[in-house]
Amino acid sequence: MSVSRGPSKAIADTLICPYCGTRNAVYPGKTDRIDPGRLEEALITGGPMPNLISEFSISVFLRGHAILSEVLRKGEAHALERNIAPSVLLTARLFPDMLPLTRQVQLAVDTAKRTVARLAAIEPSSSDNNETTFGELQSRINNTSEFIKAHAADTLTKSAERIIEFKMGQNTASLPISLYIERFALPNFYFHLTTAYNIMRHNGVVLGKMDYLGDLASPLGT
Repeated sequence: MSVSRGPSKAIADTLICPYCGTRNAVYPGKTDRIDPGRLEEALITGGPMPNLISEFSISVFLRGHAILSEVLRKGEAHALERNIAPSVLLTARLFPDMLPLTRQVQLAVDTAKRTVARLAAIEPSSSDNNETTFGELQSRINNTSEFIKAHAADTLTKSAERIIEFKMGQNTASLPISLYIERFALPNFYFHLTTAYNIMRHNGVVLGKMDYLGDLASPLGT
């Protein structure tokens, strides 16, 4: 198949490093820029993106953590201003058969950590899931963000065509990296992030859409 090099050059030239903001950057651990031809071919054929999917997911996780942290900060301030015990919010659920706020936060950050670990072909550290305060949840978010930043370069040096195996309940699923991120990692991350937001909004925390979207003008990954 003949692949034009024109339009994709413009796409590649707009790539910005989520860590330093450099346009068409050379990322840590990369030996060269994304090849425009490979990028366009992947877009046309649906083939594996040349590390772009890993870069994008890292930026999404870091930005999501920043948004989640700010939403929690507003939740804690809401409880303090109205003399509500923090545990009331932390144990709140949208429905009795759904998980509480604390667990939604834990699962959101765990999704990010496990995804990055799998992309980097390493084992993520286990967590005790024993957070009982807003401060402890903030620490977990911060620690996970630091883990992601520390292993970001490793995710870019691994093959985009590897198969990721992961547990889903009693079953084991196997997906190529691109599909793993598209169909599981990012939707699962946003599911728990959205549910955490909804729990606090449902319990009176003053939040709006822009609290969920975050600052649209901020650098990638923040």
